[in-house]
Amino acid sequence: MNSTSSQIDPRIKRKACHETSDTYGAIVAVLDHKHRVIVCKDGIQWITQRRKSGGAERPWRALGYYTTRKALIRACALLSREIEPAVMSLLAELPDTIGRTA
Repeated sequence: MNSTSSQIDPRIKRKACHETSDTYGAIVAVLDHKHRVIVCKDGIQWITQRRKSGGAERPWRALGYYTTRKALIRACALLSREIEPAVMSLLAELPDTIGRTA
């Protein structure tokens, strides 16, 4: 069986795992064309990011790190003037805290 779909270039796989990549797998919300929220690679915090201008290999830069939903939503409101209601609803449904066990 000659299937190339199961063969992924390791460089693409590595890039997809990097938090600053366009293809990072743990994107929580896209606030607008310049801002997004991700879960860090260790799953212990949310990170707000801003897209760098120009064609960078790693186009996203961290702006802030949050462990509470309340602080995250407050930061997002300051970053993006008009967050879509669906995105705000998604943020409101996040757990009160991230990365902590009871």
